[in-house]
Amino acid sequence: MNDARSYTNLLIQQYQKKKATVQYPQIIGLSETETQIKLNKAIEDKVFSLMAENGIKRKDLEEMSGLFEVKLNQDEWLSIVFTNYAYWKNAAHGLTLQASITMNVKTGVIYELGDLFKKGSYYKTRITPLIKKQFKEYQFPLIQPYQSVKDTDGFYLTKSGLVIYYQSYEYTPYYVGIPEFTIPYNTIAAILKPEVLIR
Repeated sequence: MNDARSYTNLLIQQYQKKKATVQYPQIIGLSETETQIKLNKAIEDKVFSLMAENGIKRKDLEEMSGLFEVKLNQDEWLSIVFTNYAYWKNAAHGLTLQASITMNVKTGVIYELGDLFKKGSYYKTRITPLIKKQFKEYQFPLIQPYQSVKDTDGFYLTKSGLVIYYQSYEYTPYYVGIPEFTIPYNTIAAILKPEVLIR
C-alpha cells in the first residue's frame, strides 16, 4: 500500500562563529514563494532569539551549540524543536534552552498554543489537570508550584499527541533537564480544531 502523505523538504543551514555553531532548517520547494519566505523568516527569528536569550553576545561565552529536531512533518503540518546549549567562563555548568515552532505550510499560519483549540473550549481547564498528574507520576521535584497551562507555554506536535514543555528552573531544578508532558490527541480530540487532528 502506498503512503499518500506528503512531506515538506528542508535544507540544513548553519550559523558559525568562533565559539558558536548553530544548525537550523529552511523550507524549500513550496509552490507559494511568499509563504516559504514568511515561514523561513519565522524559523530564523526563533533560532536567533534563542541564541540571544542564551547569551550569544556575552563576552564570557565559552561555547554555544544549537540543534533542531523535526517532531512532525506530515502533509501540511511542520513542527520543529530547537535546543541551544551555552557555557560561560567559570560557570558551574552550561544551560540548555528549548524553543519550538508549529506551522501549516499550505496556509502559512504559525500556531500559538491556544490556536490549536476550538473557541470557548476552556482548553487550559482541560489540560492543566493532565499535566499536574504527570508531574506527580514523574515525581519531579518542584522549585515552585505548578498552577496552570498558559497561552505562552512552549509546545510541539507529534504524530501521536501534543507535547507541552518547560525550561530548566521554570518549575524544576537544573538536573531534571527540560520536562516534557505528552497529551495524546484522543484525550483532547473533542476540543481540538478539526484540522489539528493529525491522522
